[in-house]
Amino acid sequence: MQRSEANVPRYRGGRRGHYESYFLRANHPTESSGFWLRYTIFAPSGGRSAARAEVWAAVFRADGTVAVRTDTALTTSSFVDGGDSLDIRVGNAVMHDDPRAGRGSARGAVASEGHEIRWDLAYDGGDEPVLLLPERLYQTRLPRAKALVTVPMAGFDGRLSVDGEPVEVSGWVGSANHNWGSRHTDAYAWGQVAGFDNAPGSFLECSSAHLKIAGPVWAPWLSPMVLRHDGIEYNLTAVSAARRVHASYDTTGADYTWSLRTRTVDDEAQVDLAVDFRAPRSAFVRFDYPNPPGGVKCCQNTKIAECRVRIATTGQAPIVLQTAHRAAFEILS
Repeated sequence: MQRSEANVPRYRGGRRGHYESYFLRANHPTESSGFWLRYTIFAPSGGRSAARAEVWAAVFRADGTVAVRTDTALTTSSFVDGGDSLDIRVGNAVMHDDPRAGRGSARGAVASEGHEIRWDLAYDGGDEPVLLLPERLYQTRLPRAKALVTVPMAGFDGRLSVDGEPVEVSGWVGSANHNWGSRHTDAYAWGQVAGFDNAPGSFLECSSAHLKIAGPVWAPWLSPMVLRHDGIEYNLTAVSAARRVHASYDTTGADYTWSLRTRTVDDEAQVDLAVDFRAPRSAFVRFDYPNPPGGVKCCQNTKIAECRVRIATTGQAPIVLQTAHRAAFEILS
């Protein structure tokens, strides 16, 4: 899937319900700082109320996080794919992505609950899109929630303002992302690293998803993962591979943690992968995710988590990738 195809809005109206988000996130190359900008369509199923568009903005820093949100009628907003580029406008917040030029931009301002965040950013570069599902499943009804990374390893420059305090963005690295569906996953953890401290060109995308079938019956956990490091892609997105990953997360202590363990074997070698995320509870912001069928999911998210990856290949010394505060880490319940 090319970047232009990954960008295409999937909302077509109707009464079955739909959510769709485009978000940008990036981290300071050395300091514990990151941002998250999210442009969203939400259309409840059954036409219970009018569809709307939302903008969320959050700036994460070691000394505290500021998060704001606003919404407006979808009829006054636009999510347009012009064939060569994507253009989004929600109120005074805009986003533009041009795959042909390999560039994008975002600009806007949101104020709520006594705080204000402004942004004027440009991004470029990036690698090929990362798909967290087999490509054919992006064209099917199931699963009901789909996610991909349109621009991994994007470089950001520009400026932010948090309650009037300027934040210079120069050489921050992150990604542009797109997700959509008719129903949120019942419970999941999600993580992403765009550049490790000791491997600045490496990228990780992973999740652990739990789906309710009916009543008290749940499907097995699925934990797809894509790791790109040193010219090799470790791709565990097939359903059989995602089911073999042993994963668990914990949000009961002062630190939220999440671990994934798996083993791959082929004709040449055995590879053991271990991935660990950790962040203090205080580093997370909470947003409510309305669900198209009804109800609300609780989203807790940070962009300054710690992550450690260990790659152990038969006959080779183990490789350890780590970052102290450049990982995205989200829990939905």
